[in-house]
Amino acid sequence: MCTTESNSTMIDNSDVIEHVMNSSAGEALVKALLRQMHTKRLDNLLKSNGRKRYKILKDGNCFINAVLHQLPECRISCTMLREQLWDHLSEHEARYCSFLTTNVQDRYAKEIEDLKTDGHWNNSLTDCLPLAIANMFHTFITIYSSKLGSPVIEITPTLGTNCQQHIYLAYVAYPGQEHYDSCVPYQYHQQVITGRQQ
Repeated sequence: MCTTESNSTMIDNSDVIEHVMNSSAGEALVKALLRQMHTKRLDNLLKSNGRKRYKILKDGNCFINAVLHQLPECRISCTMLREQLWDHLSEHEARYCSFLTTNVQDRYAKEIEDLKTDGHWNNSLTDCLPLAIANMFHTFITIYSSKLGSPVIEITPTLGTNCQQHIYLAYVAYPGQEHYDSCVPYQYHQQVITGRQQ
């Protein structure tokens, strides 16, 4: 009798395991399809604006590395830019703490301290980072996003007015798998295809 109960329990457990595996595989497929949809939407938006993505490694430093790609004259490392961001955010706390919605006083110092950690990407303070970069480098920033409600986000610095540069970023806004790439002008290879010189 014990053997039968044990076998039936085993059968029940294997059914549960199979169901969970099928559900997990289904969820993974749905997530992959949604991510692919966001990526395709973003690529189409970029193409319609004469740009394409320059792929940046997905390592938690993608925003910073995408910015550095856009600023070739800025010869610093990702770590150094993180430190400069930390300094800037510390110096201008009053300007950026409003990006946090709860426990502002308690959390702001902790959030910017976490920013110094290589590969750390903190969703509660990330919305202010493009503005912080715009202010630090006195540059306009255009973010092309896969979000339907805000496909193109224009960032204008609020500190200083002498803007000489423009940074272009691509943002895959799929929740939980957000990612930044750099944007470069889209090159049509008509010369190669048609043999004509332009």
